[in-house]
Amino acid sequence: MIEIKSNKGCRMIQRLLIYCFISLLFLIPSVSFSGDFFVLGDGNFSIAETDTTNFQLFSFYDLRDRESFVQVTNTGSAATLHVQVFDVSNLCNENNFNDTYTPNDTHMYNMRDIQTNNGNDSGVVLPDNAYGFVVITVVQGIGQPTDESGVIIGNFRVLDNAGYEYRANSQGFKEGDPIGGQYHINYTTAGGITRSDIVGITVNNLLSGEVTTAGSSVTFDTNIYNLNEVPFSCSDTTFSCTENTFEYGINNAIPHSRDKAVLCGSNNVPEGFVKLEVINDRLSTTEAFAGFAGINTGNNSRGSMDSLIAVRTIICGDSILDGGEGETCDPPGELEPNGNECRLDCTFCGDGIVDEGQGETCDPPGDPQPPNDNDCRDDCTFCGDGIVDTDDGEECDDGNNDDADECSNLCELQGGCCLNEEVPFMCVEDFRTELDCTTVDSGTYLGDGTMCDTATNCQTVGVCCSLDNPCQEVTEFECEAIGGEYSGDGTMCEPSSCPQPMGACCNTNVCSITTADGCETIGGEYQGDDTVCEPGTCPFPPGNGDCCELSGNGTPGCENMTCQDEICFDDSICCALVWDEVCADAANIECGICGGGDDDDDDDDDDNVT
Repeated sequence: MIEIKSNKGCRMIQRLLIYCFISLLFLIPSVSFSGDFFVLGDGNFSIAETDTTNFQLFSFYDLRDRESFVQVTNTGSAATLHVQVFDVSNLCNENNFNDTYTPNDTHMYNMRDIQTNNGNDSGVVLPDNAYGFVVITVVQGIGQPTDESGVIIGNFRVLDNAGYEYRANSQGFKEGDPIGGQYHINYTTAGGITRSDIVGITVNNLLSGEVTTAGSSVTFDTNIYNLNEVPFSCSDTTFSCTENTFEYGINNAIPHSRDKAVLCGSNNVPEGFVKLEVINDRLSTTEAFAGFAGINTGNNSRGSMDSLIAVRTIICGDSILDGGEGETCDPPGELEPNGNECRLDCTFCGDGIVDEGQGETCDPPGDPQPPNDNDCRDDCTFCGDGIVDTDDGEECDDGNNDDADECSNLCELQGGCCLNEEVPFMCVEDFRTELDCTTVDSGTYLGDGTMCDTATNCQTVGVCCSLDNPCQEVTEFECEAIGGEYSGDGTMCEPSSCPQPMGACCNTNVCSITTADGCETIGGEYQGDDTVCEPGTCPFPPGNGDCCELSGNGTPGCENMTCQDEICFDDSICCALVWDEVCADAANIECGICGGGDDDDDDDDDDNVT
């Protein structure tokens, strides 16, 4: 018998139960096997236990004088399955079709005549001697990626008329916590075992909904041990989707059922185990390896193939581009063809995938983006994505295609604009940038976000000084209409804004310079703007006495109005109270009407003549 060593006893019990279930489906007795698997590093997937559901199943088939059947059960809700059939005998040629399953639906594919679950022709026709493997994936829809919540289980059967027969569970992938280890394939020739079959399936793009095989291969370091655990070195073993590397026998004691190459061609140990260990740098081109190992007497015995599986750890930074796992570049820091660096998560701006976690809103650069058809920038952002990118010169970004709002379609702030050279008070109907308003329209920008709701937006006011209203705040146009003097936009009325004209004010024959209002306040008589106080401006009533009497005339004023105004302008007491000797003396000096003073001077001059 053959088994794959396990350190977990409970796993053997689980497989026993499932094998019993599979046996009932195929109406054959059960053969129990235990199993384990290994995963290189911390992978993203693990083999699903045979009593759990999967989103992807791998099965082996062989039509070289044999018959093969693959059975699938959908344990969940209605599902779309993508079925891929790879023919190793024909350069790993792929045929595929989509199938639909209702809840709890079971269907068996006869690989000689593959019909869909609904009984229709699948369109896949295999050559009579074809062999290879089948991949069945639950997808989100036709042509869409994998549905990782898939709930399918499956098994396969390979047999011929000579007694060669294998029955096994399909290999299943699902998300889980993989464990580490090595392959240990136990074997023995006891019971007439004479033939062996070890199949290896290498694939990429597990989550794409359509796996690929091109360029994928896995190489193992291979050793064989006898029952005393004495090792015998073998050549490295490579698995890929080619006729010479798809299937192997164990050794010369238990060769391959089709006389293909064996794992240890120089070894004849009849009992022991084969140890396969992945050579790390040889798994770099493959995401996953799914294998089956079985031995058979070829004499009407029924054997089982147990599963082998390895999933490569996806490491960003290993310089291996893992496109199926989201890598678009590797290693980080390397310049890509568009000049952008490969990021730490092995993606780059320009890979055609919008990576929102890296701040991208578009990809690739240069592609026009809705809603304004602005190009995707070199940093994979664009004006119109609703995010203000100040580093790219954006002042705003409202994410719409309305160019007549506060943010233009070029991500520039906009506001109201007063057209200074047009009709007074006119505000443009839509928004303008400050540059357009001041240079193109020769207007006055009202500020970011301002609107032209009413004409008052452009009616800037200031101080207007006029005769009728010394100070009022109106527009320049209104000030000119009333004949006023405009002090400038934004000026405000203050006590000193509009100085009032001043003139002479006569109050009880006293003259002072003040405004008309000031003169009125003190009860005076305003003489007019710009008048001055001078003799005669505020005249006293004419007097009756002699202006020139040296002792004064004892009455207010004097009989000569000209002399009286001149003297009283300097000394109002002369006219208000009494014209005394001081007033008379001033009159004799200043008025020129008192001849005596001049005659005395002349007489004195004459007296001095000799």
